[in-house]
Amino acid sequence: MQKNTFSRREFILTSGSSAIAAAIIGPMMVNVAAAKSKSVPMKPISLDLKDPGNAALTKVGGALKILDPGDKKRPIIVTRISETACAAFSSRCTHLGCEVSLPTNDVITCKCHKSKFDMSGKVTHGPAKKNLKTFTTTMEGAIITIREQLS
Repeated sequence: MQKNTFSRREFILTSGSSAIAAAIIGPMMVNVAAAKSKSVPMKPISLDLKDPGNAALTKVGGALKILDPGDKKRPIIVTRISETACAAFSSRCTHLGCEVSLPTNDVITCKCHKSKFDMSGKVTHGPAKKNLKTFTTTMEGAIITIREQLS
């Protein structure tokens, strides 16, 4: 019976190579999993303005946070931008992912680094450089429908 032994050098080289491979492949697998999870389309969300829980959206300038089925940790912000239109966007700041607040005086502010966005989710003051992720909204009568924006 032959006994296999590693020298200290072989052990360190093998262990180091394995650690490097894990460090490279691990994040790649997370990105693949994230890409797959995003491939499931979001079901449309309907908000009835007759529902007292949606009263904030009955007037221009009103805003509401609702649950995002795709990211339960960060809600969707819905704003009433005119008599006939609404906007909906992620509450996750595009700078470092902190949650943004509901609008105050028509300005949405990131709690962490003070980036500012308008009522449509467009960045107006950095450090964020990208607009908030938007959703498609339609208003028909007293119903607002929110859908995932197609790329």
